[in-house]
Amino acid sequence: MATTSARAADGNSGRRPPHSTGDPPPRPASVLFGLFIATAIVFVAILARPPRYADTRALDSAAVGSSRGADSERGDGGSAALPDPVSVVDADLTALTRILVDIPSVSGSEGPLGRWVSAALAARGWGVATQAVAPLEGRSGGERFNVVAVWRGVGAGGATAWAPAAEEGDQDRGAADTIANIDAAAAADFVTAGNAHGSRGQGGLSAVEMGRITVLLSTHLDTVGPWYASSLDADGVLRGRGVVDAKGLAAAMVIAAERLGRGGWAAPGTVGLLLVCGEETDHGGMKAAAALPLRPAYLLNGEPTTGAIGRSQKGMARFVLAARGVAGHSGTPASGASATHALLAIGAALLASPPLPPPSTLNVGTLSGGAAANVIADTAAAGVMLRLAPGVSVDAATTALTAAVHSAVADWRAAEARRGGGVDGVTVDVTAGTANAGVSFVVPPRAAAQPAGVVDVAYNTDVPYAASWVQAGAVLYGIGDIRVAHTADEAVGVAEMEAGVDGYVKIVEELLEMAAALSG
Repeated sequence: MATTSARAADGNSGRRPPHSTGDPPPRPASVLFGLFIATAIVFVAILARPPRYADTRALDSAAVGSSRGADSERGDGGSAALPDPVSVVDADLTALTRILVDIPSVSGSEGPLGRWVSAALAARGWGVATQAVAPLEGRSGGERFNVVAVWRGVGAGGATAWAPAAEEGDQDRGAADTIANIDAAAAADFVTAGNAHGSRGQGGLSAVEMGRITVLLSTHLDTVGPWYASSLDADGVLRGRGVVDAKGLAAAMVIAAERLGRGGWAAPGTVGLLLVCGEETDHGGMKAAAALPLRPAYLLNGEPTTGAIGRSQKGMARFVLAARGVAGHSGTPASGASATHALLAIGAALLASPPLPPPSTLNVGTLSGGAAANVIADTAAAGVMLRLAPGVSVDAATTALTAAVHSAVADWRAAEARRGGGVDGVTVDVTAGTANAGVSFVVPPRAAAQPAGVVDVAYNTDVPYAASWVQAGAVLYGIGDIRVAHTADEAVGVAEMEAGVDGYVKIVEELLEMAAALSG
């Protein structure tokens, strides 16, 4: 336009006949070059458009920044850019799972994923509240929190922060809305979802709404380390840290709840979602959830069960065995008393003769101690976990382990003295850590009649820490094989994930019927 105007000012209306005097003849090379530049500009513009993640074909490494590669080897994922939460409004199950996996959330560092999930759920039409949870011990400054949500329909969601009620002893907080809109500083974390739907000012999730939830879907956002990013095989197998345990389950729960709401199979507000932190370590998220006004009839907990309904889970008890000895020169064994020798002997004795009979199990998971190979060690420690069979109490497990350790110490003293080593001054303390007893789950009859049947799981879950506020009991269900969780080849088939969504829908429907029968 500028060129045309300039020519018009010269009095020739901007048009010149071809090959007119003073005009050079057309140059084909110049024309082709111009077309090339124009095409390149259009191509770059197309690539620059933000992805909508309507399906997994739109998802690649660019969606979460350059988080693969060197950061992947570090195991914490670095500080990759997060995808726009509004871009997942139409995300399918596979795409949503991949995004969750590609945001690292090793236990203690769940904060970025929690913030993103809150905003993404609000963008998808959920009412959302967050609950701050104390940092994992030894991880000062590691922000983490729980996410509570109820699906309301696209465009009706909002994100808020949970503010505890003034009356801490009041179990019925329904009369007062104790949810406060997030402040201006925190709003930056939710700015995209809030502005796109104009929903933040509409109130997020209230205490009244939490109290009305009948079936609460729940799983955890944290994973074990090291983190590694997602990939999708040509044969439809999804890989990455957390695809099985338990980000794939979180995505399946989101899709299932939305399907129930859109189809009218669940009354508005009766199905909720609780995504917690800390399941892999201190269960801090589910412990903190007891302070929320959640009183569901049933908790539907997500962990990998290969599509079966859980019938029971083992309990769990963590211990630290701390040995102290006397340092000395390794060339003269009697000049000291070795803490590492004592601890190695104790570990061997516990494995040879476990303190609890099967199906309870024992694992010596960590060992540390000593200063150098040529020094008699004056300190050593071991991390031990007992998996408790149903019916075995934590107190009974602690008593049995302590007795077994004391017996092993006595046997070691005798053997070490015969070897010529020192034994005076060696002490071994047994310190109990996080523990819970085994759990029997609710088994919905129709769900249990499915081909996968029922299963007794050997692992631990968050369920024991919800027992005080879940009214009728907990159900355990999920897809994926626990044997590949926590490994370098965590994987699940997309078809199995889709079946998991169907499973959650059917189980929630059955639980709503069971809850209605209880109240009727």
